[in-house]
Amino acid sequence: MVLNVDLLPSQPKKIQFVHFFQKMINRLAFGHYRYGEPKKSKKYFTRLKLELKEYDKTGNGEHLLNIANYCALEYIEPEHSKFHHNAFVDSVTRGKVK
Repeated sequence: MVLNVDLLPSQPKKIQFVHFFQKMINRLAFGHYRYGEPKKSKKYFTRLKLELKEYDKTGNGEHLLNIANYCALEYIEPEHSKFHHNAFVDSVTRGKVK
């Protein structure tokens, strides 16, 4: 599977999305080299919550990259005991955050 960024709608911020995705991929590749295959025992959900707290305190975008990668890793090797995927679930923010 190849990430096709051309599917993103044309918009002024498109290049920023592409840069963000590339930074994610770079970190995932290096992390795989450094730490090996994803494993449930690495507690990605716990890690992403800690990164979110730190981002809330500092505003450092590096934490957002870590959060994004921990979300991907949690999806692959979930720590959450009730993990499942339901594409039809209602958004918890739509119409509530302005």
